[in-house]
Amino acid sequence: MKRFASLLPRTVGAAAAMAAVTALAVWPVRGGLLLVAACSLVAALAAVEGLRMMHPPSGTILRLLTGLSAAGCAAAVALGSGFAPVLALLPGLPPLTARVLAGDNAGAGRCAGAGWIASVAAVSLGLLARMRLEQGLWIFFLPLFVCWFGDTAAYLAGSAFGRRRMCPAVSPSKTWEGFGAGLAGSCAGALVAGTAGAGLPAALSIAVGLLGGAAGALSDLLESSLKRDSGLKDSGSFIPGHGGVLDRIDSLGAAVPVIWVMLALAGVPA
Repeated sequence: MKRFASLLPRTVGAAAAMAAVTALAVWPVRGGLLLVAACSLVAALAAVEGLRMMHPPSGTILRLLTGLSAAGCAAAVALGSGFAPVLALLPGLPPLTARVLAGDNAGAGRCAGAGWIASVAAVSLGLLARMRLEQGLWIFFLPLFVCWFGDTAAYLAGSAFGRRRMCPAVSPSKTWEGFGAGLAGSCAGALVAGTAGAGLPAALSIAVGLLGGAAGALSDLLESSLKRDSGLKDSGSFIPGHGGVLDRIDSLGAAVPVIWVMLALAGVPA
């Protein structure tokens, strides 16, 4: 039972987050603009956590500029703006500019990392909202189910019978048994949202589950590596039992773009 000690707070936090996301997606207030605003806000919070994680100089003005640029980028991507590719670069500029003006080259790498985190969060969350606006409810849930089902299966299987560590130097709790169960869970989630919900071919849904789930797992490991390098256990304390915002969207950061590209290549219509 000790292995499942964090199950209750994780479940409560996840249930609250899922309820909020579902409400925004099912009832798209004002043509979905509230969902776009919510995704932009989460991108801003994730960008600010990225500053904290990478330890660049992060005064109030810098945090505000980084958060606003991430929110603007996410909104532009979600609404299909032609400026979105350019705006995707903006979240990284405030921390880098601050470092250059400070004249301290030693922190340039940390600032670049913080900017990269902000850009990835903004683009992935913008694409997620765009899926809802252009392709419907079940396509919106597709990457969410891939990550939710996969994370849950990986946690339960890894806690119950995980033995072989994937990357003990990065994340001692991650096991190959959990990874395999996570991929199975991601495929199940993709079949629920993609095939049963959106009517996609089962083969496409399974491929989305495998590649999206693998991308999400690797993104999760990358965030764990960044936290360990920074001496942090969690990126923040925004969600009880789950840590910060980045701790909850780390898998989506890679899974959403991968699934977006896969659907586009498969010719899934808007």
